[in-house]
Amino acid sequence: MELNFTESHKRPPTAEEAAALRAEVHRIAGERGYIIAKKGYAAKGLENRFTDEFLVYAAAEHSIITGEPVILLTRTRLDE
Repeated sequence: MELNFTESHKRPPTAEEAAALRAEVHRIAGERGYIIAKKGYAAKGLENRFTDEFLVYAAAEHSIITGEPVILLTRTRLDE
């Protein structure tokens, strides 16, 4: 949302505007969605940005092709 703000207003948001944008993302996406969005925003430009998504895709593809069940174990850290 901050990127959209910057594009449409031709300037970065002020601290108050950025806080309002974060609150809006939290309201729309909920606690978990906000954490995922925050993590994705922080990872922009990194080579491993889509590592989690690729892992889920690869597991689903393997299960579809082989007919074998797949279990993904994960640890969610809510403090990030």
